Amino acid sequence: MEQEKVCNQCSRVLPITAFYRKKSDGRYLARCKECIQAYNKIWHAKNPLRYKAIRKKWQDANRDQHNANSRAWHANNRERSLENKIRWHKDNKEYRKAFAAHVNRHLRYAALVAYSQDPPSCRCCGKMNLEFLSLDHIEGNGRAHRGHGSSSFYRKLQRENYPNGLRVLCHNCNMSLGIYGYCPHVYKSEKAPKPFIPKNTSPSRI
Repeated sequence: MEQEKVCNQCSRVLPITAFYRKKSDGRYLARCKECIQAYNKIWHAKNPLRYKAIRKKWQDANRDQHNANSRAWHANNRERSLENKIRWHKDNKEYRKAFAAHVNRHLRYAALVAYSQDPPSCRCCGKMNLEFLSLDHIEGNGRAHRGHGSSSFYRKLQRENYPNGLRVLCHNCNMSLGIYGYCPHVYKSEKAPKPFIPKNTSPSRI
């Protein structure tokens, strides 16, 4: 016969499995699981900040166990997990947008440093304004990456440990190289072509 116990709060006679056990000595608590869960729910609602701090402290100290518990819960509650995810994404659009921009800035800066220096600069003119810098495909094969979003592209470079074939240029130098095949900053070089001036155009319209 299964052992029974009387709850100290609701006074119900319940199976012993309806009670939690102490980790210290293994004895069963006086209140049943249902009563404890109801009390905790009320306490959490009244003390959200304190509960959040206590929960975070435990998660940091038991990271592996927390991850295992989280994976097990999501595996056993797929529909509820999906509903929570959809609701969170719907209710936090502005936060998601700001967070995505924050992550993208960090990924972009890491890529610029990997292909230049810290702080990064244009390899052609030396400009260091982050807003003006870009990644240039040395062999001109950037078309293959244009289908990716910026974050996806930077993440791919990070996963591949920043492979060769890219360099840091400012947008002016990059645009000039892409359209004309040279950059005005290298006019003094003997190999540099002459500046491009359209034919049949008066100087006043140049």
